[in-house]
Amino acid sequence: MGRSVRHSVTQGVRPREPILCLAKPKPGKDSSGSMSLWRLWKQAIFGNYKPRGDPAAADCVLAFSFGRVEGQAGREPGSSNEDLADFALSAGCGRPLILQGEIADAYLTRTSGNVVFRIEQPWKTRKHFDTRHVAVLAFEVMIAHGWRSALIVAHPNHLPRAEAVCRRLGIVTVVPSGLRSIRFCSNSSQRWTRRRRNWILRETLAIPYYRIRGWLDLSA
Repeated sequence: MGRSVRHSVTQGVRPREPILCLAKPKPGKDSSGSMSLWRLWKQAIFGNYKPRGDPAAADCVLAFSFGRVEGQAGREPGSSNEDLADFALSAGCGRPLILQGEIADAYLTRTSGNVVFRIEQPWKTRKHFDTRHVAVLAFEVMIAHGWRSALIVAHPNHLPRAEAVCRRLGIVTVVPSGLRSIRFCSNSSQRWTRRRRNWILRETLAIPYYRIRGWLDLSA
């Protein structure tokens, strides 16, 4: 196979730091969309996301990292991102891939010949590059190339929020089956990606915050 074409994508303007909302989402049937928020939260804590759309029809693959490992040799992808890279490899089918950095690192050790846009963390002092930042940069790549739809690849417990963020930006999302085999990373430097109980707390904070900021499309 030929050599892969790699592009790095960064953002030069630093968004405001988030202030996390401590309210747990509650079920309801009012017009504010709280029932949809409740469903999103349940999907996120159990990983029971719903596949949607035709994977073959997506213009590109968009993959969100899940944790990372700080080793003696520097930053390593970790088991979750290794799994996500394998999934992206099988799902790519020759399409361009927009991969967050840790997945790109793992992916490019497995194959060459595909166009890979690597989403980089642009600020050396920033400890966490959040889901919306990644989605915004990916959407800019899509706009520049005339792509409307993306196959969303993420850890199954992360996918509900990641996909809702992408829809809110205007991306036509395709959600594949098969992601429930993606592991948590027990030695991740991000505690919330080490095990499910940590992730439950993370999403209980993150989902209401994203909802308040207007970053979620809850129409699906």
